Amino acid sequence: MSLLELIIALATAIQFAGAFYVLYLTFKFEVKRGWLLIFLAFSLMGIRRLTAVGVLYKPEISEAVRAYFLETMALVISVVILLGTRALSKELRRYINELKYTQGKLMQAEKLSALGRFTADVAHEIRNPLATVGGFARRLEKRLINGTREKEYAVLIVSEVDRLERILRDVLTFSREAKFRMDYHNINDVIKESLSAFAGICSEQSLVVRENLDTSIPSVFIDKDHVRQAINNLISNAIDAMPKGGTLSIGTHVEFLNEIHYVAVTVTDTGVGIHDDRLQMIFEPFYTTKEIGRGTGLGLPLCKKIMDEHNGLIRASSTVGKGSFFSLYFPYQRKEEEVKAKCWEYLKCGIEEDKERTCPAYPDFGRICWAIAGTFCEKKVQCFYAHKIGDCRKCEFYQKVVVRKEL
Repeated sequence: MSLLELIIALATAIQFAGAFYVLYLTFKFEVKRGWLLIFLAFSLMGIRRLTAVGVLYKPEISEAVRAYFLETMALVISVVILLGTRALSKELRRYINELKYTQGKLMQAEKLSALGRFTADVAHEIRNPLATVGGFARRLEKRLINGTREKEYAVLIVSEVDRLERILRDVLTFSREAKFRMDYHNINDVIKESLSAFAGICSEQSLVVRENLDTSIPSVFIDKDHVRQAINNLISNAIDAMPKGGTLSIGTHVEFLNEIHYVAVTVTDTGVGIHDDRLQMIFEPFYTTKEIGRGTGLGLPLCKKIMDEHNGLIRASSTVGKGSFFSLYFPYQRKEEEVKAKCWEYLKCGIEEDKERTCPAYPDFGRICWAIAGTFCEKKVQCFYAHKIGDCRKCEFYQKVVVRKEL
């Protein structure tokens, strides 16, 4: 074999290795690097073809070597084109899935907003006549003689009016725009206040209460009253799920999700559990797994709304016959991060100067914006830059803070 034939064989082997490396990268979903290598492969083959024209048609090159070289180049080009099409198809599917996910979150937010406006109007129309009925029923109850049938009817009316008033109060709480008074609090203190309020009923139902509170957790930026309402709802649901006794466990810890730290609150019961098909519906307004008359179907939706307002997450899992597990995740930005560059300073979005726009990340979560207002959050995306690029992982600020750790 001549020196020229050896060079051609080595070049062919290098082309094959490059093509298979592109295949490896494509299977590893490193699409960007794969596309770069595809571009380089096309460029190199173009240069090789231009330089090979004068070489291949020299008389000293045998027909077999010339045919082998041309067939190899055709094969490599076919492989590269095939890989490029496959990578493009994968990226297109990913974009479609991201679009469907974002559209689903937007539709859910719009549906809840419309439902909130409707229920608020209905609640206000019912409230006044209900107050009148309740007022007269209570007056009758006081004047009627004990032991009579009329007294029993009056007590029943008052009881049902009280239940309707509780439902209306939950409806109005769910539908109206809540006013939050945010400050830094230790979530363990909120949990202890909630547990003390349920101590009596836990004792009556022979429930064992286990606390596993991490005393080293940092304070989080919350509205103390609203968070206590969310925790109360979870504890109340857990108690209702264990009418014959059981164990109520509540704990706190720090967990790393979505490339940020969360302070997590967990509530676990050993009750009847929830079927998988129902578990997907428990955060829908007015959906309840309890008996008629025992629940409004607004407890967990209120928890979801409160967690959305706190830019947090809520998770639920359950096993029929063994119990349910709920987690509340409150975002936490470390104190040392506050002196570093914020997202609005780096991206120059102008949120600090535009009084008409709002962003959940401004001014308290400028270092973890992707999980607060971006595509990592589980509510409507509210960062206009995240809307524009479609995925916070493509954001240069995210890349510098999370991936390269340069900022």
